[in-house]
Amino acid sequence: MRCIALTLLAAVMISGCIAEQASFPSELEPTNYTIENITFNKTHALMFDNFRWNHMPVTIYMYTQNATDRDIEAFREGMKIWKDQTDGLVAFKEVDSPQVADITVRWTKEVPVVGEEAVELGTSMPKVIDTGLFNLSVGCEVTIVTKTSFSTSCPQLVAAHELGHALGLDHPNTTNPAVRYYDIMYPQLHCLQRVTPDILDTLKELYRMQPAPDLTFMNVTSTKRNVHLDIKMVVMNRGLLDSNATELQIKARSNVIGTFDLPVIEPGSQLTITGKITVLSDITELELVIDPGRKNTDMYPNNNVMLLRTVW
Repeated sequence: MRCIALTLLAAVMISGCIAEQASFPSELEPTNYTIENITFNKTHALMFDNFRWNHMPVTIYMYTQNATDRDIEAFREGMKIWKDQTDGLVAFKEVDSPQVADITVRWTKEVPVVGEEAVELGTSMPKVIDTGLFNLSVGCEVTIVTKTSFSTSCPQLVAAHELGHALGLDHPNTTNPAVRYYDIMYPQLHCLQRVTPDILDTLKELYRMQPAPDLTFMNVTSTKRNVHLDIKMVVMNRGLLDSNATELQIKARSNVIGTFDLPVIEPGSQLTITGKITVLSDITELELVIDPGRKNTDMYPNNNVMLLRTVW
């Protein structure tokens, strides 16, 4: 009878028996493991590649100390522009506390001069996490300038423009007059600007996938030490949501020879796992499986399985 013993450091120890021991090949290496990635057809410029939120509606809290009633109403109209002109794909919701808000909005009376014939009407400062698949938005600070020397009859478009930055949209890099007058993200304000087809198509692409985690092996290395194989595995969540707590299994000949508990992993975070496996010489392949019980609905479940084969 041939058995396998596995010790996962600081985790699980599973006892077995070994009828014979032989020298083990120097390494086990991943075989045909390709990390699946997503490709988006984006026709409008973005501030960060694959920028998106992981939920809708995006919540907004307004600090109204320096705002007039008209300022506040104009901002609400700007929020409505996105809902109406994207057919509900994008939505914003006002909340009563900054602690539960995704976006905070302030008004200021200061007028930063950005050119001889221009004034700055607003700014946006998105906060993002690079998850590997996405630049996930986790917050944004918006400032609207009020009481400027520049008078506009469409302040709601200033609000809509800054909210566009909060969605990750950048200024279009073009001198096309049609874009200049109609693209809501063009940096010079015109009251005919709106959400263009390019903007809508880009948002549809970015939001076509439902938010989910994506647990993936990022790196696996192994080193032979006498009859033991030291293994190091790096698991990353490249998705949009926290993963559920689950486990990682190690199999030989379809039999589970060890498990390691995986805690909740946040988007863009990774976990390093180390273990020591004692195997017999005729075991030439190990299978590593993330989340075998499917406690998560991964974006790319094919990334959850890796085969390690001997290198002689």
